[in-house]
Amino acid sequence: MKIKNNINKKKINLGIELLRMILSFLIVLVHNLSLGISKNKLYLFPRKNLPYYVPSFFLIAFYFSYNLFISRNIGKIKERFIRILIPYMGWPILFFLRNNYVYYRYGIIENISFKNFYYQLLVGCGMYGIFWFLFNLLFHSIFFVIIILLFNKKYLYILFIITFLNYIFAYSSYGFFFFRLYDYVPVGHSICPIPKMILYSLTGFFLSSLNIINKLYNYRLIILTLSGIFLFIFTYYNILSKIKYFYIGIFIDLCILSEFVFFTMIPFDKINNNIIYIILKQITSYTGGIYYIHPNVSQIFGKYILSIRQRTFIGCLLLYFISYIICLINSFLFRKSKIKFLFI
Repeated sequence: MKIKNNINKKKINLGIELLRMILSFLIVLVHNLSLGISKNKLYLFPRKNLPYYVPSFFLIAFYFSYNLFISRNIGKIKERFIRILIPYMGWPILFFLRNNYVYYRYGIIENISFKNFYYQLLVGCGMYGIFWFLFNLLFHSIFFVIIILLFNKKYLYILFIITFLNYIFAYSSYGFFFFRLYDYVPVGHSICPIPKMILYSLTGFFLSSLNIINKLYNYRLIILTLSGIFLFIFTYYNILSKIKYFYIGIFIDLCILSEFVFFTMIPFDKINNNIIYIILKQITSYTGGIYYIHPNVSQIFGKYILSIRQRTFIGCLLLYFISYIICLINSFLFRKSKIKFLFI
């Protein structure tokens, strides 16, 4: 007898919330541990797999955005763009004013040129490289809206064709050449990842549109075991290391897909304690804000408070916690204003 696809979305979200929390901390860890990172026994994944932490968020974001885009609800889609644009433009403006005016008054020379400020607002790089993520998130969202509006019911076929062609490009010599421009083009930090990153957004979109997770959930134990094995293999054994185009190779795609499936298959529905869900949701509500501010938190607290300890696992946990508290307090203070989007 076939089990009905009545998966509890709240429980599936619990697995994804756990994954988001782990990934957000790993990003902080990666940005602060510069030496001996692969030898750190407490470090969850090897250094060679650094590239998949941020890309995983594209898959997650567009998995849960599918219903929003196909609804064609202009009001809610507009809210999504506002939520992206506020931190995308807000933080660079604040950093520019801080460096060029506040710091200057206290004799700290860390001026940001208008050219770099312009690049930052235009394509998300020039001042702070981490905002390439928001630029790509914004670009992908515009891309999906245009495709769905233009092709109506045929949008899935168009997206399949684009995905196929994009995979050929990303892992061809053309894709390799395009990625190499990263080092030579002023805006390469944001532009060059587009062909590759959009594949993860498309993957999340297809997983949701084809209801694949619900279908796999009927065979949860088998899928959980297989995805766990694949995740371990693709994480610790670079079996496709000869493929060097973009990032480390196609095994990154398989690793991201395996981790997503694995965490959605964890049987949290067997846990009737909502406290775990509340705690995880409380933390992961601020993963965006933690991502935006953690470099500055690291710079300030690492330099004046933590000293060399910021480059330890425990030091990174402390930086993550400090970033979280800052986001929690400010989102509460600005809870009735759109300024809160700077911290969530």
